[in-house]
Amino acid sequence: MKDLAVAYCRVSTTEQAQEGVSMTMQIEKARLYCELNNLDLVGVYGDPAFSGKSTVNRPGLQAIIKMIREGRVQHLVCYKLDRLSRSTLESLQLIQLVDECAATLHSITESLNTQSPTGRFTMRIICALGEMERDQLSERTRAALQFKRSQGERLGRPRHGLKVVDGELVNDPDKVYIRTRVFQLKAEGYTVRQISEALAREGYTVSKSRVAQILKEAA
Repeated sequence: MKDLAVAYCRVSTTEQAQEGVSMTMQIEKARLYCELNNLDLVGVYGDPAFSGKSTVNRPGLQAIIKMIREGRVQHLVCYKLDRLSRSTLESLQLIQLVDECAATLHSITESLNTQSPTGRFTMRIICALGEMERDQLSERTRAALQFKRSQGERLGRPRHGLKVVDGELVNDPDKVYIRTRVFQLKAEGYTVRQISEALAREGYTVSKSRVAQILKEAA
């Protein structure tokens, strides 16, 4: 009998547009990984349009944590470690939880798992480096915005899905959701007009030209 596995996927609009790390791609990678490693993939959980800064308010990841605690699955598969969390502390806590529950965490991109001391150690290093990179990016963004203000330069609109708060670019939840849904619906075969109409039914007014622009930005 195969060991039971669940996959976790997360994407932000910036990552999806710039790197093509879509939810669909992550799911397919997880499916193939489980096939190659003789794991029975019994569920896929995702948190589209959620920040990776904290795990607390992400329902998909919390559902997986509950399954691991209850011993219902033995493996957690993710495309990349930063899909789980960009916080070193929370990443370490998750690695420890998986270990304590006699389960295994697999990262496809890094080709690592927690079945060996070496794998666990390397994952901890990667998590720490990821948080440092995020902090450095935030610091550079704040410095650049402050310099522009000091030169009297008018700041343009942040790219769709982002806004400026206290001199730092952060996710705008509504815009993040809209952009994520645009890509999801496009992947399902919706036309630009149908995407605009679907978003309207969900309470978001997005013109056909804006939908086309979002898709063009990611092309």
